[in-house]
Amino acid sequence: MPRILVVDDDDGVRTLLEHILSAASHEIDEAASVQASLALLERNYYNLLLSDLMLPDGSGMQIAEEAHRRGTPAIIVTAYPYRFRKADLARFDLLLKPVQPAALLEAVAKALKRVNRA
Repeated sequence: MPRILVVDDDDGVRTLLEHILSAASHEIDEAASVQASLALLERNYYNLLLSDLMLPDGSGMQIAEEAHRRGTPAIIVTAYPYRFRKADLARFDLLLKPVQPAALLEAVAKALKRVNRA
């Protein structure tokens, strides 16, 4: 069962993402901040990171960079795609809010498939 770290400062969004992903047989850990998510990355192995871009104590890109260093792919979920640098768009997958469940599951399956092929 793939293990996914979901990071979003909005409790409702985190709950929705957790519900959708759990129903698709993914094990979910969640965090609401950069610091909490970095602590979880330090202690656990994840198959995938799914993070909001704008967090109260920094950017989801900070978490994505750390996940990338650990060999964990990242999907950034945001309502602000214009805040991405072109180089980041090439390195990380992007989902726009509001996320449709089918698009979320498709993006997660695609990211996990790429990891399993590597």
